[in-house]
Formats: sequence, C-alpha cells, structure tokens
Amino acid sequence: MGSLIGSFKYPDYLVNYAKFSSKCDAHYIVSKYKYEPVTVLAMSKIDPLPYQLEDFLDLLIEMNSEEGMHALLSYETGLGKTIVAGLIIKELLLNKPDSNIIVIATPMGVQQWKEELEQKFGITGIKIESMDTLKMRLDQLKKEEPKWDLAVVDELHRATPGNKRYELISWVRDHSKNFLGLTATPHDGKHEHFIARLQLINKAVDESNYKSFLERHNYRRLKREVEGLNGEKLFPFDVFSELIHTNVTREERMFYNAVEDYVREQYNKAFRTKNSRYGLLATVMGRLASSSIKAGVAALKRRKERLISTTAMVVNQQELLERLRDYFNGTSDEEFDQIANDVIQSVEPESREELKEELEVIDNIIQLGESIETKGIDSKFDKLKEVILKHTAKGDKVVIFTSFVETAEYLHEKIPNSQIVTGKMMPDERRENIKEFLESGNVLVGTEVIGESLNLQKANVVINYELPWSPIVFIQRVGRVYRYPMTKPIFVYSFNSELRVERRVLQVLYEKVNRLVSEFDEGSVAIIGNEISEDDIEKIIQEAYVKGEEISIELLKKKAQESLKHAEELKKVLEISEAGKMHVDASKILENVSQLVTVEDLKSFLNKMRIAGLGEGDPYKGPPFFRINNITLRKLDINDPCVKEALNE
Repeated sequence: MGSLIGSFKYPDYLVNYAKFSSKCDAHYIVSKYKYEPVTVLAMSKIDPLPYQLEDFLDLLIEMNSEEGMHALLSYETGLGKTIVAGLIIKELLLNKPDSNIIVIATPMGVQQWKEELEQKFGITGIKIESMDTLKMRLDQLKKEEPKWDLAVVDELHRATPGNKRYELISWVRDHSKNFLGLTATPHDGKHEHFIARLQLINKAVDESNYKSFLERHNYRRLKREVEGLNGEKLFPFDVFSELIHTNVTREERMFYNAVEDYVREQYNKAFRTKNSRYGLLATVMGRLASSSIKAGVAALKRRKERLISTTAMVVNQQELLERLRDYFNGTSDEEFDQIANDVIQSVEPESREELKEELEVIDNIIQLGESIETKGIDSKFDKLKEVILKHTAKGDKVVIFTSFVETAEYLHEKIPNSQIVTGKMMPDERRENIKEFLESGNVLVGTEVIGESLNLQKANVVINYELPWSPIVFIQRVGRVYRYPMTKPIFVYSFNSELRVERRVLQVLYEKVNRLVSEFDEGSVAIIGNEISEDDIEKIIQEAYVKGEEISIELLKKKAQESLKHAEELKKVLEISEAGKMHVDASKILENVSQLVTVEDLKSFLNKMRIAGLGEGDPYKGPPFFRINNITLRKLDINDPCVKEALNE
C-alpha cells in the first residue's frame, strides 16, 4: 500500500524513502540543535569576539582528533582566555554530560572560575581546585589515579621546573585526554624554562620540534592586533604611565634618611658576617618604611619588641627567602606582613653591644615617625589625593595597589568611601568589597591579592603606591584594568621610593619598562621582569648600599639593555604562533538558539513527514501548513509544539 494524501497516492518505495529520510533529518536537526559547536555560543551568556570564535573552533578540531587536544592559550591579559576555555568545557559537556573535568587555578582565581562558568555558561559541579592546595595533595592523587577527559590549568607560568607546581601539572597532563594551559606570559626570558613549560602541554616537545608545536598548538593574541566583528580595534586607547616623585617635608626627609642609614648598616652586617638574614631584615624594613611611615613605624616597633625579648624565633633561612621571592613575584598565597614578621623575629644581634646600638637607632626612627604621624604630615598621601581627585572628578574608577596590608589599611581609613581587599580578609568579604567597588565605588585599595585573576576593567586608573621590584607584578596590576571591553585610556601612576638608593635603582629599571608600557607590549615587559628578577634587584640594591651606587647602576643599565635585545629576539619566537586576523560574523548566532536550525531545514523535514504519511499539509505553501497528531503548526521554528511532535514521531 502506498500513502494517500488528499487524492494523490505516493508509491511505496517513495513512502519508505520518505520515512527513512525524515528519520535521518530528525536526527540531524536534533543533533545540530544540541551538539553543533556554535550551539555553545547561543546557549551561553557571552558575546564572543571573532578571534575567540576562530580559536575555539580550531581547538575543537584538536579535541576531536585521535591524539586529543594538548594546547597552550597564551592571550595577553584581558583578551578572554577564560571565555575560550569555558566554550571548550561547555562543548565537551554537551557531547558527554558525564565528562570528568578539572580546572586548576590560582587560590584567588578559584571562586572567579566558579562564578564565570556558572554565570556565563550555566556550568556547575565540575572540579575547580587551587593549584597550591592540590600540589599538597599530589601523593593522595597518585593513589586515586583519576582520569580526566579535560584538564584546564590557569596561570601556567607559575609552574617552573623543580617546584611542586610543575610536578603536579606534569602528573595531571599524563592523566588527561585533553589538556589546555592558560598564561599571558608563556616566555619568561629563560629558554630552558620555555621549553619545560611547553613540555607541560606535551611531554614530547623538545629543542628540535618546539617551533612546530608553537605553529600548531599555541594560540597567541596581542591587544594591539585583535579586532571586532567590523574590523575595529578592540583596544583603541593608549596606556599612559607616569613615575611620581614626592616633595617631602624636612621632618619626613629626616625619617627616610634615618631609615636608609639603618638599612645600610644591616646590609653591611650581612656582607661582613656572611649572614644573609641581615640582608633580609634590611629588605623588609626598607620596603615597609618606603611604602608608608605608618607601616615603617609599626615594623620598627615589632623589631624593638623582638630585640628586648630573650629568644629569636627559629625559621629556616632558605624558606624565608623563598617566601619573600614568591610574594614579590606575585605567586604567593601569603600576605607580606606574616613573612616580614617572621624575618623580624628571626634575626638576633651577635652581641649585647650590637643589641644596644640597634635599639638606640630604632628608638630614634620610631620617635621621628611618631612625631610626623602626630602632626598629620604625609606628603606622599597628599600627592595621592591629588591624583585620585583629578580622576574621580571625571568619573574614573581608581585601583590603588600596595604590597603591604598596613599601608592598605591606612589608605583605606584616609580615603572616604573607598573599598579595601587584602589577604587578611575572608574571601566572601573580599568579593563583596570588589562587587561594591565595581557597582558604585570610586576607589579600591588592595594588596597583591587583586593583582591576578580578577577582572576590574570598569576601572581605568592604576596607582602603584610603591613601585614593585618585579615588572611582572607591574603587568599583573595593570592587566586587571587593561582588559576588554576597553572604554577609556588607561593611566598608570607609580610612586618612586623615598629611600635614595632604592629610588635610583628603580628609576633606571622603569625608564626601560615605561618605554614598553607606552606600547604595552606585555611579553617584552615580562621578559625584562624575569631577566631582571626580584632577586636581581635586591642584590643590586644591596651592592649599591655596600659598594656604592654607580657601579651597581651601570650594571643594571647594561643588564636592562641586554634584556631589551633578548625581548626582541624572543618576540620573534612567539610570533610563530600569533594567529592571523579572521572576521567571523557571529552576531546572528547569538540572537536565538532556533536560528541554528534554518527554516529550510524544517520545511524539508516536514515535507518528508507528509510524504511518509506521518502528517498532513504542505510546509512549502504560504502560509506554511502542517498538522500531526492533532497539533497544528504555528511557526517554522524548532521550539514550535508541532515541530517538536514531528521530531519525536
């Protein structure tokens, strides 16, 4: 028997073909609706940019290959690495809802990943772990032997050969079918570190094949190159950077000179005795006093308490050094205050005479500082206030960075209606303060906990209340506001030190850095920051105090010049993987999920259902008509009840 529609009878072979073909069409339509890669875009609350869409689709091709995806996403800060990673995670879950996925982030980034994935992609329930917490559980993980369908590792540059993070990520790589590493600074100026970092993505990478790996598996995008749907620049505004020198009062100058004499004496003790604890003490005390007189006086009082007590706290010297290095390189979970306190408590004078001398010096500095505080003198803060008022009057939002909690708390008290974020605060309180700043605030004061993995692009002014000794920390700070979407020029103000030796050294360093900041070439700044590291600056400052400034300054200038040359060479290496521009009109995909299945798809499908005798009407006539199981078509749309019934049938 054939199918009889109206008075026309279709032959059996055509009816059978229509049944088979309509079943294929139904499968195609449902699959396209649920699993087409662009469905991810329509089902997510995001506005993907052309380069993100292009890289997402390329990564999908990798993920569907036999060997799986092992790739590095090395966008500059603020270009949306998390967005692309979220698209990949969503796509995997759409195709395989029970996928075992892990995201490894910085301690501060864990909550942000949870919020971004939930708010923008509707993703909940996947494992999101702190890198530093997970590294402590590595032995337990090895016993559990988990297998992940996808591992995403944020801030991959934190893993350096020899540290526990590197061991952790290497192990995760070996237990993951797909692996995606994220970092804005893949190359730190040390070639061996770069190769080792690529081996975290794919352990087969070596000196002979790393360029080939970069061409195929590194997705690199630069702010100055990325474009929107219509070819417009996404970062059309400049970055202005200014180094601020404060005109201090006579009393303040006496305080800073006394601190500098104290710091010089401690550095000289370290040189004479070969005991580097004195050098650590000098570094800590100098940096605190340079930050604010308030923080300096508080630290000196803690040192005085230690000197008049009977025993020094026993702390491993190498451990102290590593904790300081991690903090000032922006890779620590600690606040500086705890590290500084341990340094202050661990250095014991070698004789009663030395003890008496140090107590007299400290007492004098404390008296000078307290006198200044009592009189309400603070030239540095007065200059800060000028800068804040200049920008808030124009409606700008300002983020003030300091490395020290005591300074942050002091500034917060003195700046009306400001918000504060420090590592001493509970995570919920930090998030609430940041939310308040973004929604209605003008000024946010914070320590390094707001320097990484946070999006603060509603602000456009960054103030470094003291210059970081590492340009990498500088990048992280500026990168919090220099992000897409960019609506205003970025202004970066940095207060130089009031300690003369430190001031001269940092001025030489940042003259080189500021040249790059004007272009904001983050890769080059990062390379200088690693070739002239926190440790190098500390050694140069110590030698300047002990042996004289001129030799140390000349050494720094030479090293900075060499770093700029290396930066140019290494940029060429990274350019191997900088993807070309591609314009993709993604706007229509985002309007409605139903647009992913076209009207023509539905007409063809319903017409075959008609021929197969499974429905009646003619979807090709206008207005289109079709009915199945007493449900009549209202609109050619995948969400129409009649279409849904036909697909189910």
